[in-house]
Amino acid sequence: MKYGDLASFSTTSAAMDILPFFSKYSNGASSIVYGVSYGTVVVERLMHLNPPTVNGYALDGIATASGASGNKFEY
Repeated sequence: MKYGDLASFSTTSAAMDILPFFSKYSNGASSIVYGVSYGTVVVERLMHLNPPTVNGYALDGIATASGASGNKFEY
């Protein structure tokens, strides 16, 4: 494999990469996470990980995790 284990490029991996940010930069204060478009999928996964310093989530422009077939959109 050219790039190694492809599981490292998953949405779960992206959400887990964000987790240390909250503990390092929040100073114990609670946070609200805002996700737009694909970010809504990452934030949804972050919700499952339940970081202790996050007390709210905002999703703007929901993108489905399962996606839609390519023939549904002209662009």
